[in-house]
Amino acid sequence: MLLRPRRYAILTLVAGTVACPRPAEVWIVGQAGASRPIFGIGSTREGRPTYLSHFSVRRCSDQGTIVWHFSGSSDSPRLSRIEYPVLPPGYVRGSNRSQKDPTPSTLAPGCYIAITDGSGAIKFEVAGDGMVRERAWSDSLP
Repeated sequence: MLLRPRRYAILTLVAGTVACPRPAEVWIVGQAGASRPIFGIGSTREGRPTYLSHFSVRRCSDQGTIVWHFSGSSDSPRLSRIEYPVLPPGYVRGSNRSQKDPTPSTLAPGCYIAITDGSGAIKFEVAGDGMVRERAWSDSLP
């Protein structure tokens, strides 16, 4: 069966829309306390709030061990800020099988990566004094 060009274009558009994640960027905007980062979330950096189907914080080492993960549904609200380890309303904690341990109340000193389902990911460091600093991907951390 041959598809007419118009039907083919519509099917391609629908398939591409369903398969692509929504754009989502993540960055550090501050801290709620020692070793407790606050992440900015938007369709672009400093952009409009956006929906996330998942968000996780992983260690840079240890094969990317997940220390915090949550996921949302199509009914979950759009987000502009995420405070570690506060679960945003409308989202579900730890639905990723890779997170085996309970979420720690603060992050231990070291290197971490925060990842969204869109295009967003950042590398950051928690220093011994609890200060959180965003890092460039090229930075090597001890």
